[in-house]
Amino acid sequence: MNPTPLRAHLDDRRRAMLREMGVVVWWPQPALAQSAATPSTPATPSTPAIRPTPPRKPPTVLSPERVAAKADTPPTPDVATATWEAWAQALAGCQACAAAARQVVRQTPRTVPACDWMVVGDLPDECVDGGQSGAPRLGVPFAGNAGVLLDQILHAVGAQRATLQTVPDIPSRSLAYVTAVRKCRPMVPAAPTSEELAQCEPFLRREIALVQPKVIVCLGRLAMQVLLREVPPEQSRLPLGKLRQRVWRFAGVPVVVSYPPDYLLRACPDKANAWVDWCLACDVVEGKAGSSS
Repeated sequence: MNPTPLRAHLDDRRRAMLREMGVVVWWPQPALAQSAATPSTPATPSTPAIRPTPPRKPPTVLSPERVAAKADTPPTPDVATATWEAWAQALAGCQACAAAARQVVRQTPRTVPACDWMVVGDLPDECVDGGQSGAPRLGVPFAGNAGVLLDQILHAVGAQRATLQTVPDIPSRSLAYVTAVRKCRPMVPAAPTSEELAQCEPFLRREIALVQPKVIVCLGRLAMQVLLREVPPEQSRLPLGKLRQRVWRFAGVPVVVSYPPDYLLRACPDKANAWVDWCLACDVVEGKAGSSS
């Protein structure tokens, strides 16, 4: 139990009585007087606490080869207003990619008839022109078995690929322009960087402006990375299953996301889900759907 401090007040009369009784009284002087009697000493400044400095991340050092590649890489050609012929020439001579070895991109018609459908994949598939040994390599989006399946799907929705041999009088509703977000395929397989995809994007945007499709069917992880760039990040990072059955937009054109054909060759049960996606794309072409998500 803490003692209660003495708060008694001794006036002159009580002090005199205590003196008569022989009691010596000690009482602290007022604080003001005590402080006045004690000489003030300067306060010793406290030493500020020294905070440890967090270790700094060492600067990234590029190899001489990468530095030379960055310095020697020319900018992406300006194709914002290019015709088909100028677009094809710019693409054939593009050296903006840092990859040293490149495969020739797919053949591009100088004039393409109007197409209501546009199918966008990841990379041009490697194949050989004409199937002859020693022929120059040709990059074609969705070649091989994946291309066969894509052609079957297009046929099911009443469309076909637009090629150099396309008859001009085929209605646009029945034509699909097939392309890829990456315009070349390196000889040594390597995942393209975001910078490389950005270098190819102007070519894709010009294709869209020239084709003027009513719907873009997005097939592939890289294709989603580019075509959903205008979508809020929290939505664009969703898995493919949550991006399906919705209408997105890129460059003002409705976009429908679905499974790539090469995936469907391995996962047959998802073919039914893919067909639902293509039916949604049909509704967009026919004007029955297409509102922005």
